[in-house]
Amino acid sequence: MLFALGWMMFGVALLRARVVPAALAVGVVVGGALGFRSGLPPFGIPIGLAVAAVGVALVRSTAPVPEAERAQRPRVWAVIDSEP
Repeated sequence: MLFALGWMMFGVALLRARVVPAALAVGVVVGGALGFRSGLPPFGIPIGLAVAAVGVALVRSTAPVPEAERAQRPRVWAVIDSEP
């Protein structure tokens, strides 16, 4: 029960944040509702496909990072490259 509720809430969060297309977010909500009994083989397919589609959409997104946010990110290589 909590598994399905969690995925449905995650889908609603995706809808509200507009991180991925709305159809994919609705797919996560529907997949979560259908995945109520996802321990059994045919019921886990909808949520699996929806999450895979969200992953593909996030990897393929080309949204640029704002310059102000880019300037605030720490430089990890500078920490690793320091001399004792």
